[in-house]
Amino acid sequence: MRFYGDTPDVERPGSPRRRWALLIILAALLLAAVVGIVLVKWTPDFYKRTAVVVANDANRGRFNEEIVNKIGNVLLDKSGKTALDLTITEEMVNIGIAGFVQDQQKGGKAVSSVIQALRVSFEPDTVIVASIVGSGATSVVAAQHMGVEVQKDGAMIVKPSGASAGALPVPDTLVAEARRTLASRMAGKKGPSEEEDPINLAQCAMDALEGKPAFLGSGRRYIAVDKIKIEKGLIRIWGHLAEKPKSDESPAPAALVPAAAEKAGD
Repeated sequence: MRFYGDTPDVERPGSPRRRWALLIILAALLLAAVVGIVLVKWTPDFYKRTAVVVANDANRGRFNEEIVNKIGNVLLDKSGKTALDLTITEEMVNIGIAGFVQDQQKGGKAVSSVIQALRVSFEPDTVIVASIVGSGATSVVAAQHMGVEVQKDGAMIVKPSGASAGALPVPDTLVAEARRTLASRMAGKKGPSEEEDPINLAQCAMDALEGKPAFLGSGRRYIAVDKIKIEKGLIRIWGHLAEKPKSDESPAPAALVPAAAEKAGD
């Protein structure tokens, strides 16, 4: 019972109630930190399933047979009647990356750990480029998620749609450097013989990584992409042979096989 003039009770700094409040706040902050660390250190499924890739002779032969040869068959068919119906799996793409790294190392060029750990995976409507940033306890799987759009002239444009560190969304800058480094390495690899290569997948990948319009093929003849469908684990590409006008340096949608566009929609 309090009488007039009595001093009201004031919670002192060392009171049990205040200590409990501070402990609850600290516990909540610690829990948030632990959850954040777990989410950042989490290895996403899309990286786990693409982490182990070996660029041996057999695998590189499969890469040539399943990707390079099929694109080449369309580009080198003078009749223009061969349409492209290409299925590219995660395994095939990552065999190509591993082979690229292997060639660089055999040529005496140093390859950063970020590039060595670079992997590509496919989720519905999304291409994911991921790598391991840092080492040991500080290592994190950083990934950039991208969509692919087909332009009227048959070019492909890659557009970033987000990035992540482990299971947490982060700014795109975490993986942008790895993308640029890989693109510059591909540019440095190109030699005189590759300038005349009608397939030149390295140039196509380099343009895509830099956000430029990417074309399947080089020179006057190229494959105009009609449709792209990205599913979990694979990407399908339909296209037809096209030729750019003599007066234009950039490819134009002058289809040599107009029926291919209708087939792509089936």
